[in-house]
Amino acid sequence: MNDPRYDRLADVLVNYSTSVKPGDLVRLSGPVVGRPLLAALYRAVIKAGGNPFLNISLDECQETKLLEASDEQLKFASPIDLQIVEAIDVSISLWGEDNTKSLTQVPAARQALAGQARRPMMNRFFQRAAEGKLRWCGTQFPCHAAAGCCTTRTRRPRGGV
Repeated sequence: MNDPRYDRLADVLVNYSTSVKPGDLVRLSGPVVGRPLLAALYRAVIKAGGNPFLNISLDECQETKLLEASDEQLKFASPIDLQIVEAIDVSISLWGEDNTKSLTQVPAARQALAGQARRPMMNRFFQRAAEGKLRWCGTQFPCHAAAGCCTTRTRRPRGGV
């Protein structure tokens, strides 16, 4: 059974935030933990007449690459990613993770090296968006790992009260 909250959020992201139109090629990307919302987004894109495809990310794979890949592998920029950026009309991304500590063992220099490889693709993404050729939005998926940033803790004084 579908959670109506995910369906309502998907409706906002598809029909308001990105205005998916019939024939649009729509990339839906996010982590496995976002599965319920990704499924709702997929349904909403279909209803809007768009052509959705999924790009699922796994925290474990990102960590493996950053820890075990050679510098040459980290510097590699996939030509497929650039082709996707050139082809899509809409991109809807979810942010979220199962494990907030998954990249804590990765040196910042290795993360920066991998980020440099993605820079040309990201530059092209934002250039197409600025030209009005690509509509996009991203949202935080409500998961346990993100809950800590939204909670308030109250400390009681010793001795009761």
